[in-house]
Amino acid sequence: MNPNKSFTDLKMKQREKISEWLYEETNKYYKQYSRMPGKSQREAILFSVYDKIQSAEILIPYQEVKKYYLSRLIHFEKRIIRSLG
Repeated sequence: MNPNKSFTDLKMKQREKISEWLYEETNKYYKQYSRMPGKSQREAILFSVYDKIQSAEILIPYQEVKKYYLSRLIHFEKRIIRSLG
């Protein structure tokens, strides 16, 4: 694995798949607790999704996935709220 590989270095399909996994896990949490995940819950979501990433043999450092997830959280929240309304 290239430790310098960034999220944008992945193929479009890989980025979309990871993004969808992160959204699905966040959405599942939101539906269960009626709020966005806190710091420790975000870590649990990241670990769960990172397992899927490794199973799919997508080579990307954990920190890159975490950075991407944190940057997308507000967008995920807006998407979840839109889907409920």
